[in-house]
Amino acid sequence: MNLFELKQKLKNNELDKFYVFYGEEYIVLETYVDKIVKASGLSRKSLYSVTDISSSLRATNIFDSSYVYVIREDRNFMVNPNLWDIVKNNNSKHILIFIYSNIDKRSKFYSSNEDYIVEFIKLSPEVILKHIMNDYQISSEYGIKIINRCDNDYGKILLNLKKLKILAMINNTTINEIYPEAIKENLIPISNTDILSDFSECILDADINNVWLFLKLLRNNNEASIKLLGIIYNNLRSLMLVQACSSKNISQKTGLDDWLAKKLLNYTNVYDISTLVKSLSFLRESEVGLKSGKIDEDMVLENCLVNIYFEHFFG
Repeated sequence: MNLFELKQKLKNNELDKFYVFYGEEYIVLETYVDKIVKASGLSRKSLYSVTDISSSLRATNIFDSSYVYVIREDRNFMVNPNLWDIVKNNNSKHILIFIYSNIDKRSKFYSSNEDYIVEFIKLSPEVILKHIMNDYQISSEYGIKIINRCDNDYGKILLNLKKLKILAMINNTTINEIYPEAIKENLIPISNTDILSDFSECILDADINNVWLFLKLLRNNNEASIKLLGIIYNNLRSLMLVQACSSKNISQKTGLDDWLAKKLLNYTNVYDISTLVKSLSFLRESEVGLKSGKIDEDMVLENCLVNIYFEHFFG
């Protein structure tokens, strides 16, 4: 079962007696546990193992209390096919939700219970942005910034948005109005992802002044030179693809995501094509030199940026 199917079933108030949830997006997973509890009208109870109630699953006593049982990391259940049959043929009114951090998709457990298993994969920034703009009325600009600041961690994002919501209520204002002040007071700690985003924009905009500031911050945070070289290369290569594209459907023609293609359109007048071609060639040579040990890691980025900007301004 995928997440969309689960969502549709809950929307139609169709509850199964048995679920297996796992994956990285723990906050979303817990949200769906709460939704099942609410839709069922039953109380929630935690169990160490399903064996504690296996006998009651065979019974049909209508006078016994029923629960939504939440069972975490029950490894014995994963290797016991007899228990799978008992749970699938649950005659009681109990609902069982098994939660695991990870499940091997090659295992017999997965193949035998695939119809009951839902993976909560990490949400993309685009999906998170859609959710938080709808739930918190935050602007697209600030939404992207807070996603980057929280390293795309949905739990951290929600925690900081709740903090902003309280601040906005106290000051009788909105999240969008309180956000700049919250950043100024460092109420939302910055992460390397946010710095990388600003660094990338400086590269695209040929912002020679601020690019050194963000490079210094990334150096202080021990960001690897080889990774930063890749970021510069990918940004300039994507920009060249958009800049050289004559088709109206840029994303289809270049293979870039639609949101990225639209963003890069704002920078197509910064560099000329010849500068981009020479810069990409130099970046490739620098990467090879860095990997082979012929170029010093301490100066490779500074050397690349000097060459890119020299070509841009004086080439």
